[in-house]
Amino acid sequence: SVAEKKNLYYVGVDGGGTKTKCVISDSNGNILGTGIAGSSNPNFKGLYFACGSVLLSIKKALDAMHEDVHNVQFACICIGLSGAGSKNRSEINKIFLKYFQTFNISCAKLKIYSDALIAWHGAFRAEPGIVVITGTGTQTYGRYAGKEVSSASMKEKVMLLRGGGFHIGLYAAKFCLKDLKAQRKDSI
Repeated sequence: SVAEKKNLYYVGVDGGGTKTKCVISDSNGNILGTGIAGSSNPNFKGLYFACGSVLLSIKKALDAMHEDVHNVQFACICIGLSGAGSKNRSEINKIFLKYFQTFNISCAKLKIYSDALIAWHGAFRAEPGIVVITGTGTQTYGRYAGKEVSSASMKEKVMLLRGGGFHIGLYAAKFCLKDLKAQRKDSI
């Protein structure tokens, strides 16, 4: 029998503490479908719950495209996941691969990164800069003068108990610059 040719797609997932958004595109970058699910931060409800939210967001995007997961093949699934730090990323990767096998999801390449790294690449395209994510949680990540800085790895932790996104961003940027020992005369 002749093997059925499956449609080839690319998946991007932004997994946060409040919601998870999936975008599916073709090889030309045309967006074909989107899907939204609940929290996928493994620090909030656990890793298995986070995997379930990511899978649900993918399913909803496929539903919007009128596609079935068994009729498609994913060239790459890239997940920017809140809470996917360097300490737990390999475990998260193993769990996702196990889930994909369980649900017979065909994926040639799986990449999982922290949401802060994804945001930094999107904003600066690997050039120097600092991003601040303020949502359910707060995270700062950047690269400047050949150094990498992250609020997750800073020695000096600051509890930001009040203030809007602007103030959280202001303090986070100040601490990143302090961590870089940047000698600046201009204001933040």
